[in-house]
Amino acid sequence: MTAILGFSNRHASILTSDLLISSKKIDTDRILHLPSMNSLKQRVPDNFELIAKDLVQKLYVVGNFMFCWAGTKIYAKAYLNEVRTEFAKSRSLSLKKLRSIFESDPDYTTHLAIIGIIRGDSSSHLVTFGENLSKHHRTDLGKIAFGGSGTKNLAKFINNIPGTEKADPMQYLSYAFTASGFLQQQESITGATLSDYYGGGYEIGSSLKGKFGKNAEATYIFWEITCTDRKITTTYLMPHVLKYFYFRDILVILRFRFNAPGLEFQPISDGETSGIFLIPELQSPPLTGLPENFSLPSLNSSPMCNVIRIHYGNKGTKVAPIIQFNYDDVYFQEIDQTLTLHANSKFLNYLRDLIVNHPWANNGS
Repeated sequence: MTAILGFSNRHASILTSDLLISSKKIDTDRILHLPSMNSLKQRVPDNFELIAKDLVQKLYVVGNFMFCWAGTKIYAKAYLNEVRTEFAKSRSLSLKKLRSIFESDPDYTTHLAIIGIIRGDSSSHLVTFGENLSKHHRTDLGKIAFGGSGTKNLAKFINNIPGTEKADPMQYLSYAFTASGFLQQQESITGATLSDYYGGGYEIGSSLKGKFGKNAEATYIFWEITCTDRKITTTYLMPHVLKYFYFRDILVILRFRFNAPGLEFQPISDGETSGIFLIPELQSPPLTGLPENFSLPSLNSSPMCNVIRIHYGNKGTKVAPIIQFNYDDVYFQEIDQTLTLHANSKFLNYLRDLIVNHPWANNGS
């Protein structure tokens, strides 16, 4: 069970995948701690047939091919091995060869779904292998594919993205970070994604502006705003911030939380709610501790993903993103071992404009 998404047009090609691995409940009684919460017991009822078992990377780059997978872990690992072996021999991967590898094993065609991007000399395009994939097309986004148990929610999210005529590749990339931030916020508040057996965190890969591969870092900041009569009555932050980055081939998610009223943070460091999550590749052995020479980076990233949940009285709740590929408007600063979040007037004015002028304020839809 998982959630994978890809879309591609002449300006950009984007992939997104979750991290969660589920198993039958009879196989394990392990409680998995997730970046978005302390444990699954907070959200998942006891009568669920599947439970979260582990977190693992599901997005891979092999030469000129980048892909994410949904399905069974052991077959995904075998498929990855075959693709890497073929690339080591030929130094380039064609659509014909990749399809041949996938269709050569009935376990792949039965238990896997693949969404990938093949990069050529001058362009990239989306490819899909396997059943249980949903495919669509939008004039602005191009080819779109969804897979896994999160298909319905991902499709709903994409369908709600306003149409755009802009050709800015970074705008398309921001959609993937928006989806990731929105789903992580939902997971933290309601556990809704875990009820469909996906979540735990997200990886994003892209082919744009001459760069091809996984996006190296991101910081997610979760805001809550309550409004009355088009005025902000309260603004506060959810009690955690997530920082993503890669250390060698390990995906690292740092979870920071507030330790006092105001904008002061500290890393969660006790054993019950460890704030450092190490997510290995499929082929890597289990991680038993921090890798050698590991160090904590700055919380500032490119992008800074501000996910804003707006409570607008009896007209409902909406989520809006502000994705910055620099950190001029919202950023962290450490002084005397105290980490403080700064939001400048431009960002705060944007929040006010969002409340006053957005159609949600008028119709609550």
